[in-house]
Amino acid sequence: MRIRPRRAYLACVIPWFLSEAVFAQGPGVQAPGVEDLACAAGYGCQGVSSSQCDVLAMLGLMTTGEARDLFAQAYPARFTEVARNADLPPSECLQAAGSGIGTGVSPNGSGAQALPDFASLDGFSEAPCPGNVSVDPIFVQGQPDIRVLACFKGADNRYSECGKAPARAYCLKFGQPDVACFGDIKLVGKAATVDAYCESGGCPAFGFIVCK
Repeated sequence: MRIRPRRAYLACVIPWFLSEAVFAQGPGVQAPGVEDLACAAGYGCQGVSSSQCDVLAMLGLMTTGEARDLFAQAYPARFTEVARNADLPPSECLQAAGSGIGTGVSPNGSGAQALPDFASLDGFSEAPCPGNVSVDPIFVQGQPDIRVLACFKGADNRYSECGKAPARAYCLKFGQPDVACFGDIKLVGKAATVDAYCESGGCPAFGFIVCK
């Protein structure tokens, strides 16, 4: 059977790109597994034991966009199936800076988006203020594993407007007109708000919200 020159060229270039341009770990390196790439690309990490951010770092990739491109290139049929059947947009890797909730600097240079310093944001409180307090609030009734995400997402699909705005959205969702304060931000496995969903294992969520 005759092989067209373009196909022969791609058959040589793609394996080289996967083993040299991206991973640069010497000869014989195989493309990462489909579950690792799906996790790094933001489509859920159910089949792996690490978080999305950890898998990205393990693969030597800087962003989830790079992971999605590589996923589509290495496993086009599987990528199409996963992307088509995804109920939510791909989650973005988000890591806390330093040892606690972020100071705005990524601690490991991986390119992961750092969290803001929540303690400096308007409405933050060390302890619940007077009002209708919800401790460890959840976003969907009956699903206690999906907490309330402490940030919205901007047009570039990166977290923005952290703190008071998503806390107010939670209050409005449950019939309260405004937020009095929020605090005790912690990283959880899953969290959501009105325009964003996170299941990377490093999702910033409210420990409490006080509505008024």
